[in-house]
Amino acid sequence: MPGIGNLLTTGSSSPWTPFQRNVNVLLTSTISGSSQHNTQFKPFFVTGSTADNNEYGKLAGMPDRKTSYAPSSGKAWLADLDAPDNNPNIQFDLNPGVGTAALDSFIIGSATTTAFQAGGYSISGSNNATSWTALTESVTYPGASGFSSLGYDDTLTFTNSTAYRYYRVAINNYSGTYAGYNYVIGWDSSLFANQLNLFNPNQVNVTASFEDSNSTSLESLTSKVRDNHGWYMIEEIGSADINWDEPKLFRGWFGLAHTNTNFFPGMAQFFKSETGAVNDWTLVSTKDITTTLGPMTGYQSYFIDIGTPIKTQYLKVVFFSTGSLTPSSNFLMRAGWMYEMSSSQAPPIPTNLTASAFQSNVGLTWSQNSGSDNRLVDVIYNIERSSNGGSTYNPIITLSGSVTQTANTSSIGTPVQTNHIDSNLADGTYLYRIQSQNKHHLTTSSFIASTSVTVPVAGKKIWNTNKGNIMFNPNDTILIEIS
Repeated sequence: MPGIGNLLTTGSSSPWTPFQRNVNVLLTSTISGSSQHNTQFKPFFVTGSTADNNEYGKLAGMPDRKTSYAPSSGKAWLADLDAPDNNPNIQFDLNPGVGTAALDSFIIGSATTTAFQAGGYSISGSNNATSWTALTESVTYPGASGFSSLGYDDTLTFTNSTAYRYYRVAINNYSGTYAGYNYVIGWDSSLFANQLNLFNPNQVNVTASFEDSNSTSLESLTSKVRDNHGWYMIEEIGSADINWDEPKLFRGWFGLAHTNTNFFPGMAQFFKSETGAVNDWTLVSTKDITTTLGPMTGYQSYFIDIGTPIKTQYLKVVFFSTGSLTPSSNFLMRAGWMYEMSSSQAPPIPTNLTASAFQSNVGLTWSQNSGSDNRLVDVIYNIERSSNGGSTYNPIITLSGSVTQTANTSSIGTPVQTNHIDSNLADGTYLYRIQSQNKHHLTTSSFIASTSVTVPVAGKKIWNTNKGNIMFNPNDTILIEIS
């Protein structure tokens, strides 16, 4: 499926989103519900049943695509608030997946129908499902009557160093007969550089300007109570210029879809810049969101995957509302999240480096290798030379290649060359070394060194000496110097 080959894992480098399967620990748990409403509202729809879901979304670590509340088909979990235990909650058992984990971060999506929304949540942990330790409690909201029909998204972060097997998310301050969840996501904050939503101006130093949009701001995009206009593009094409106080490392962002299919995303292009100046933007990725995610539903949480992680202070995003770069209608995103990665996997080390002398030149060749986190078109090469047996090396060139990305994929373009000629060298013996570097997030591989090569090569008939004289070697045994 498109994009799956680019997924990172906890074994290769820091994961890039709490929605990823091996980061969102709750996706591998089994769950049970206290005061559960009738079987129409099955708890497993929160964590990824094999029924009624999008397999790509599961593999990418997202909640099932049908996570919005729909009482006729059981797409969310509801609790019966009239039940005798009076403690509506979902209990997650991590034993079938990771066993235990010190989770300290949750995103909870409320039901999207006013009558079934909670007024807040409390989270606790346990290792025996009997005695529970309170971990955090959200700010209490004014019950169902205090919300619009849009619901809200509660991001809860707290301090927790204890690995628990069970986590319980309880519903607080509810009214009416039923209350429930749209989705629940839980992860360990140590996998990320920080726990701040990079789009939230109340958490990080970030600004943004929006073109061809209406009632749009970062505050709307990141508000806990879902704003009616998170990012609302009123024209066929809309864009956002986002600027942080320093470069950030990320892989993409999450959005929350509108209920109306007319406002679903289609295509997105991502640009980065070193300065933010008008004429200083590089196209990083073009993504066909519609094709990648497949059919979407209202209030679906979806991840827009840039591809190879990028590190930049200035980001420009251009959205098209259909599955092509041809404009057709407008677009609306209810909410947005982006988390900063703590690291990213370096490109693979080049292999098979050879150095061959001819006349006063040395020709270098090597093989390039693609890694799970690095497309060949995103790799550049740094080449260095030593004239003292490898004691010190001096940079001689960086090969960046020429990449033009215009199609509906991040991998289009011409990979960087795998050869170089170091010319007009003085006579001597040289060593070369080369490393690969990702041009979007700037991490580098280790160096691989060549064997030594001598200029001039043995058998050279004529050359200039370093004194400006001419040296002849007519039969490989007799040297004649002409001053």
